[in-house]
Formats: sequence, C-alpha cells, structure tokens
Amino acid sequence: MNAWRIASEKPLGVYLQNRHRRLWRLKRAAAWVALTVTAFFYGLIFAFFPPQIYTLLAVPLVVGYCFVLWALPDSQQSLPPVVRKLFVGYLISLFLWPSYLAIAIPVIPWITSQRLFLIPLGLIFLYNLATSPALRSHLNTTLWTSKTVWVLMIAFIAVQILTTPFSTDLSATINRMIIDQLAWTVVFCVSCIIFQDKRVLNTWFTVLMISLAVVVLEAALEFRLQRLPWQGHIPGFLKADPGYLEADLRTATGWYRLKGMTVHPLVLAELMATSAPFVAHAIVTVKHFSMKIAACVLLLGMFLVIIGTDSRLGVLGFFVSLLIYGGLWSVRRWRHRSRDILGPALIAGYVLGAFAFFALALTWNRLHKMIFGGGAQQASDAARHAQWQALWPKLAQWPLGHGPGNSGSVLGYVNSGGVATVDSYVISVLLDYGVIGFVAFYGMFIVAVVQSGKLAIENPDDRASMLMPIAATFFSFMVIKTVLSQEQNHSFIFMLLGMFVALRYSIVHDAAAKPLR
Repeated sequence: MNAWRIASEKPLGVYLQNRHRRLWRLKRAAAWVALTVTAFFYGLIFAFFPPQIYTLLAVPLVVGYCFVLWALPDSQQSLPPVVRKLFVGYLISLFLWPSYLAIAIPVIPWITSQRLFLIPLGLIFLYNLATSPALRSHLNTTLWTSKTVWVLMIAFIAVQILTTPFSTDLSATINRMIIDQLAWTVVFCVSCIIFQDKRVLNTWFTVLMISLAVVVLEAALEFRLQRLPWQGHIPGFLKADPGYLEADLRTATGWYRLKGMTVHPLVLAELMATSAPFVAHAIVTVKHFSMKIAACVLLLGMFLVIIGTDSRLGVLGFFVSLLIYGGLWSVRRWRHRSRDILGPALIAGYVLGAFAFFALALTWNRLHKMIFGGGAQQASDAARHAQWQALWPKLAQWPLGHGPGNSGSVLGYVNSGGVATVDSYVISVLLDYGVIGFVAFYGMFIVAVVQSGKLAIENPDDRASMLMPIAATFFSFMVIKTVLSQEQNHSFIFMLLGMFVALRYSIVHDAAAKPLR
C-alpha cells in the first residue's frame, strides 16, 4: 500500500515541480519584457520631449514607493533620533541658507540645502509611519485632538491633489504639489509628534533665536556693502539664478532693499514680522537679565531689518504680532495672578497703547508712510487694484481652482517688467485652490488662533505659554498674506501649526490624566 502511494505521488511531484518552474520562467520573462519596454519608453521621452515633462516620469516611482511601504512588515519602533536632527537642520537651512543657492551636479536637478534635509526627513518619516502601528495610532490620536484643524488640513491636501489635473502646465504643477506635500504636510505631521517632547521644544526655541541673530548680523553687513555678501564669492559647485543676486532697488526712490537669504525683500520682512512674537516671548520668559537685554537688542535689530527692506507690510505685521502677543500675555497674567496689580495695569495700558499707536499712525507722517505707504508705493497699490478687478471673472468662470502655482498664468496680469505676477496671496489661493481651498487654508489658521489664545489664557503651565507667540504669528501671517503672495516662509508656518497641535494634545492629555479633586 505504501509502495503504491509512493509510486503514485512521484510522477505528480515531478509534474507540479515542472509546472511551477515554467510559471516562474514566464513571470521572469514578463518582468524583463516590461522592464525593457519601460526603459525604451523613458528613453524616447528623454530624447524627444522637453525637460518640463520629466516630472511626470517620477509618478510611477512614487506610486511604486508607496506600494513598497504598504507591503513592509509592521514593527513597534518610534521615530528615530535622526528625525529630530534632520528637523533642526531643516529649520537652520530655512533661515541661514539662501533658498536659490543650490548644488549643481550635471544631469541631475539642482539640490538646495533645504532639500538635503527635507527629502531624507520625509522618507524616514514615511517609512516609520508605514511600519509602526504604534506611531500611526499616536499620530492619529494627536491629530484628532485638534479635530477642526485636522479636518480643514485634510480638505486642503485633497484640494491640492484634485486641482492638479486642471493645471495649464501639468508637469510644473505636479512638481510644485510634491514639494508642497514635503515642505508643508510632512513638516506639519513631524511637528505634531516631536514637539510633544519638551526638550525638542526648548532646542527648537534656542536654535530659532540664534538663527534670527545671524540673520540680523547678515542684514547689517548687507546694508553696509549695499549688496549680498556672497555675491562674487560663490564656488563653482554652487549655482544660483542671477536674478536673485541682483540688487533690489525701490523704483521711486532708488533705495537699496535688504533681502538676506530670501528671494525678495518682502519675504525677509515677513519672516522678521512673524518671528517677532517668539523674541518677545523670550524677553518675558528668560530668567537671566543679560539674556533679556540680548532679546531686546535682537527685537530692535529685527525691526531695523524690516525698515531696511522698505516694506510697509512688514512694519504692519511686526506691530500687529507684538500687539496680539502683548494682549494675550496681559490677560493670561491677570487671570492666573489675580492679586497682582501688574496684570490689570497692563491690560489698561494695552488698550490705551493700541489707541495711541493707531492715532500716531494716522497723524505722524513718517509712521503713516511706514504702514500705509506714500507716493513711492502708488504703483503697487494700483497694480493690486487691477489684479482684484481681474480676479472675479476668472473665479466665476472656474471656482474649483487650477492647481498649485497657476495663479499667475490664470490671472494674466503682467507688470511693467513683462513678468506675470500676483500681489496678494488671497488671489493666489482662490485661483490655485478655488473657494473650497480658500476656506480650508484660512480656516485652519483662524481656528488655530482662537484655540491657541484660549488655551494659553486658561492654562498656567509653561507649554501653554508657547501658544501665545504661535497665535500672534498666525494672526500676523494672515494680515501679511492679504498682500504678499510668496510662499517661501510657508514651511515655517506649517511647522508652527504642527507645534500648536502637539502642544494642544499635550495639554489635553495631561489634563485628562490628572485625578479629579
């Protein structure tokens, strides 16, 4: 009986083995044919199509990477320490390296210092997110603690992706959309996790203060030289667009305008104005008197840098951010130190000071020109008026948006230099992302301002106090974005949005963990 079974199984085993071998050979042959066809197809594109179409070739690679992440086995690891180091390095590169100065290697695209930190940061974060259920669960819990902000963020991300096919330049729009997902969405998600660690928060704050001090020193040197300090001293392996190295002069007055490591003086002014609340926070929180004096000198230097950019919007954003921070700090002190006379005195002085500031802005000619402008800014005001008039027919024709980076070509406004330009980010958001994207983008920052201010006033701990400069920065950012359409500082703003979500989660989680009295 056993002999018959062995004899009957042997031919069947040989048959199955041969069958599997043939199937494996067919699969291998099919894979080689697919690889050959794909390589031939890619070669034809590189040979006969312009470089603008090359971005489309990365789409299959991105999809394949997503499938690989999905197929990886699960583990229980959290974010490795290298993520925090890359994150701090990315913050330094945002402030201290010109975004237009890149490593130029033949054949491959230019590599900026921001991408040197951002791409590894994004890949490592996505790998850990795909392989760690604990990290996914923790991130999900953290995000849903700030439910309204997260829902609006999801809506904005969806609009960014869904409006891409309606672009007038699909390749450039896909490239812009991918960069935005790395510089905005990934930075936001990483911030939601790492800023729950108080040590990371303190390190970030220290690095920010040092970076701002270096920016002020560079601006002083630039003002003395009346040109960028590295102009004419760029090594051969670094390349830059010559237009960014040229001096930026006010047409009506001929004044040199500072721009530091940014692409435009208005971008530098925005960075100084939105960072000012954190320097003010350092003034009132550091314990050493010498550090308070240093922070006061830094704040004064930042204001002088804004003056050097000749940006009335920067001056307005600077004063608005400090007024919002001062009001929140006064109310918070009054609430938690009810017997302290300084709190009520500061609130009364804050109201009187605000009225005095606006009265001076209306009556003092120099301050009025700083904020509202004069004859030198009439051309800019006329351009913005013309752009608003051209917006409404375009928006009524297609209210769903044309994809990231298409507002200039859709609006069709050309300045005196023959360049298509948009002078208000409100116009850019409406044309790029449509009405839904506009509501989602500005909605999450409005909600963040309200919730940050409320939590900062209600909670006496140190982490809640960090929400005050965040709220002031978001408010100043929205004021500035009524005019400035540049997006270079957006990654820093989304970093702060993730910080808000992380601090809110920590405060709510600690409150839930405390026993009831």
